[in-house]
Amino acid sequence: MVSVTVRLRPGAENRKNPVISLGKAVAKKAVTRNRIKRRIRAIAKPFVKNQTKEVFIIVRPEAAGQSYQSLKQELEKAFKKQ
Repeated sequence: MVSVTVRLRPGAENRKNPVISLGKAVAKKAVTRNRIKRRIRAIAKPFVKNQTKEVFIIVRPEAAGQSYQSLKQELEKAFKKQ
């Protein structure tokens, strides 16, 4: 099952960080949600760097139990689709 989705929107060319949508359904504790956000931000940095569109990353509950490597593979696949 896909745990991460990437959407692009024309606009904010100066934005360096992606917008990450991650709710309490993903993880109950804020510490866990912030850890997932930090991982995703680090993985997405090279992809967002050269992007001329605003990047939205939607995280689903399946992402909470994934390792860094599996999150990286999913995000790379999601960015290649765009």
